[in-house]
Amino acid sequence: MGIKRILNAPLQKGDRVELIKMTDPYKIPPTMVGTVKGVVDAFGSKMYKIDWYTKSGKKVGSLPLIDEIDPDTGKRLDSWFKLVDDEENKKDENIPIDNIEEGFIVLTKKDILKESKANTPQKFVDLAKYYNLGKIHKYLEELRKSGVINMWGASPYLWMGKERIEHKHHYDDLSDENQESFDYVLDNAEDIKNMLISGAMKKNEGNEDDDVYYLKKVGRTVENDSKELHQIWMKMKSGSKFMK
Repeated sequence: MGIKRILNAPLQKGDRVELIKMTDPYKIPPTMVGTVKGVVDAFGSKMYKIDWYTKSGKKVGSLPLIDEIDPDTGKRLDSWFKLVDDEENKKDENIPIDNIEEGFIVLTKKDILKESKANTPQKFVDLAKYYNLGKIHKYLEELRKSGVINMWGASPYLWMGKERIEHKHHYDDLSDENQESFDYVLDNAEDIKNMLISGAMKKNEGNEDDDVYYLKKVGRTVENDSKELHQIWMKMKSGSKFMK
């Protein structure tokens, strides 16, 4: 039985969740899984009390998720996936279908098999298990259109995050068209970085007991996979209809 991930779905006691991001200063890392222990109304917002665990079952803490939109930015303070068994998902008519994040249905096995062997290297298939290649392609394409960097050196921009990228190009004088693409890069830089961290953590499951070793491995995986993802984008941009 498979698992469906429902983006920011309402939660109730007993539900299982997977963390995307948390704004709490003592925040839990992305991809941790949790069990909802209770639901509280807090100043007009829902607060979900959750016990968090690694995928191997080691408890990492108990911090709540806040179901609230930041009025200044219009973005969610916290984001998560509700984990639902396929059979349960089919029976639950209250789950809006447009809440299923696009990234989890873009790269299906059927889609990949449609590509010719020449245009689908094994690395593409391997990395598609951990990363949303469609989103990464869009991000790199907008980075190219912004004109702020030679794309041969673009792989670090997958893990630098918004603050570092914004600081690096603070004094760049961009045209309106380039600025629009650069704004897209800034708006999505944190999500792309978190995707890389999440995928790297999944690839290094089983090493969590040694914190220093685990964090080093995750860091190396983030850098190495960023290079691989960038190379795939460079190679497939001109030859693969799936990546266009």
